[in-house]
Amino acid sequence: MNLSDHADSSEKQIGLRCEDIHEWIDAFFNLELHKLRQKMGFMDDYNPFDHRKHRHFIEAVDAALEEFEGKYSEDVIRSVFVIHLEDDYSGYIPSKVDFEEYDFNSKYHRVYI
Repeated sequence: MNLSDHADSSEKQIGLRCEDIHEWIDAFFNLELHKLRQKMGFMDDYNPFDHRKHRHFIEAVDAALEEFEGKYSEDVIRSVFVIHLEDDYSGYIPSKVDFEEYDFNSKYHRVYI
């Protein structure tokens, strides 16, 4: 799901787009590198989901609260964060330990080449 889709989702659910929060959650994804690798065919050793291990788990909400404190209410930050995760994981809210589990990774982080 791209940034605009995430923002549309949060706008639909809570009335706010909060693109900056969605962008912060996905900050470790390099879209330009992704496009270049696709164009050049260098996808064998590349996992486009690798960025998710940094902020795509419920424990990272504390860092989001710290990052956006004063700009949004705690409820808004938590809601947008959860919406983002639910969008990326079909309603599931991962925890940090999920990223160490084979079943979780094979279900949600399959790479189609």
